[in-house]
Amino acid sequence: MKQTTSILKWDWGLREEQIRKILAYFEYLLAYNQKINLIAEASYDELFIRHVYDVLIAKKAFGDFESLVDIGSGGGIPGVFFAIMNESSKVTLVESKQKKAHFLRTLSSQLSLPLLQVEHKNASEVRGIYKVISARGFGTIKKIISVSKHMSSIDVEYRLFKGRLQTLHEELEEVRHLVKDVRITSLDDPFKLLGERQIVRFSLK
Repeated sequence: MKQTTSILKWDWGLREEQIRKILAYFEYLLAYNQKINLIAEASYDELFIRHVYDVLIAKKAFGDFESLVDIGSGGGIPGVFFAIMNESSKVTLVESKQKKAHFLRTLSSQLSLPLLQVEHKNASEVRGIYKVISARGFGTIKKIISVSKHMSSIDVEYRLFKGRLQTLHEELEEVRHLVKDVRITSLDDPFKLLGERQIVRFSLK
């Protein structure tokens, strides 16, 4: 808990109300995790670092957006965080499992996030056009593109959470005929708590 407090005191460029909502969401996530398996069990601090801190260090690299669809949202990470940090932007969470989708739907009222929407569908079944497509831990870049390209606008940008840089380059090589304007940002880890973390941004050709 001491480490969690230190992390929250860092200057992430968030208002107190946003920090309060992030903590409320995390507590709600942990409580609901006792009913259904949303995230793997671990200590409070370990889960905070793995899920909350991981998104906080990506905030600057991820950037702002007008509308975003988050594929394979599971427990709502990172989509719910971006809904909290970008309250005037539309965020759609896509989750195929009914119990997880039900949990996500409760968050709009629980956290007062009226622009947060949930699609209980496979990503390939979602209809809509979005400016940003995001995913974290969903699969390879090739897989993500294959299930989501029908949701892309002309100027769509993919913004994906990735780990090891070498693995990321291998995934990009596999789709080099599909993507352009690739930008990779290696994330700064001010508390030295995570391994390699990257945000990769690209458009489709």
